Amino acid sequence: MVSTKTHPITVPTSINNGFDADSLKATVEGAVQAASVAGDYVKSATEAISPALETAAAKGREFSDGYVAQVKKAATLSLDTYDRAVKNYTEFTIELAQATKLDWMHDLAVQNAKIVTEMAAVSSSMTRELLK
Repeated sequence: MVSTKTHPITVPTSINNGFDADSLKATVEGAVQAASVAGDYVKSATEAISPALETAAAKGREFSDGYVAQVKKAATLSLDTYDRAVKNYTEFTIELAQATKLDWMHDLAVQNAKIVTEMAAVSSSMTRELLK
């Protein structure tokens, strides 16, 4: 059976390296006071810096939001230009086919224009959806 009784530990006086209890107490109190002063300094420095950090963070968010909005606007303009280019291309190919006076060439150009227009519209639509 194991005993649960605790035994006090005695520290020989030779371990304290010549410091008496008062000196040790004064050293600990000095360390506690220094830690308290350091804590107060950190607290006041944090309080002084916090408004500047909050302002900088707000400006960063504002800049980021503005940048994203401008990128979306530029991408939308690019898509508009792409859509117009596809339309102009398909209309031009149909006009060229009509100029040949061959019905089969015209029919082929019209069918090709439909396919190209549909594919471009799907691509453009999906991209616009991602930009929202």
